[in-house]
Amino acid sequence: MGRVLLKTIVLLTTVLLAARAANAVDLTSPSFKSNEKIPAKFTCEGQNLNPSLNFGNVPAGTKQLVLTMHDPDAPKDLVPSGNFDHWFVWDLPANSTGIAEGAGSTMGLNGTGNPGYLGPCPPDREHRYFFRLYAINITLQGKTFKDRAAVEAAIRGHILAQSELVGRYDKAFKGELRSPLFKHFLKVFRSKALDSCGVVHFRWETARENSPARAQRTRTQPRKIECAFALSYLDLIWPSTRHI
Repeated sequence: MGRVLLKTIVLLTTVLLAARAANAVDLTSPSFKSNEKIPAKFTCEGQNLNPSLNFGNVPAGTKQLVLTMHDPDAPKDLVPSGNFDHWFVWDLPANSTGIAEGAGSTMGLNGTGNPGYLGPCPPDREHRYFFRLYAINITLQGKTFKDRAAVEAAIRGHILAQSELVGRYDKAFKGELRSPLFKHFLKVFRSKALDSCGVVHFRWETARENSPARAQRTRTQPRKIECAFALSYLDLIWPSTRHI
């Protein structure tokens, strides 16, 4: 009886694995293999270009392809869900054979709400980046989605095949941001943070001169909280201030 049960389990496992393999669309990149490091060229420390991606083995009946890329290792004090969407494209034609290097700058959206691909830029350690390709039997052309979760909800129950490519990245210089794009962002954000803190400090100093009691109330106003939050966020996106 035990041998019969074991053979049945082995047979079912084999069938399930075969079915899973049959339902896998091909997703590869000439720039890196699965579970390997993503070249710096495709990150915030390089040119922030999307890597070249190749599609294949798309099943019959596919009406559209959907591509997503996310980081499940984002610090939760920065992103509460722990997931950051680097890219999601929901209107790729079924006969697409891939996306060329750098062609994704205006395709789809990323987690900031802006168009196109946004490269890896982990603030603390090595992160994983999941590229996923879905072959679906419905069309999403003309529709808009706010995030990856909304796209995944829309295609649930309509997936004919899917595949996954995982890349890894850890910034070479955690205390030095070499990307011109990121340096510009940091400069703007730092300016806004310092302006906010300057307003808080000025108002507190003025209040202290007029009334110590009023100064105490002013120090607890929302702008004081905004200032602290701004500086905390600055620490997160510029790790050298936290000695990471």
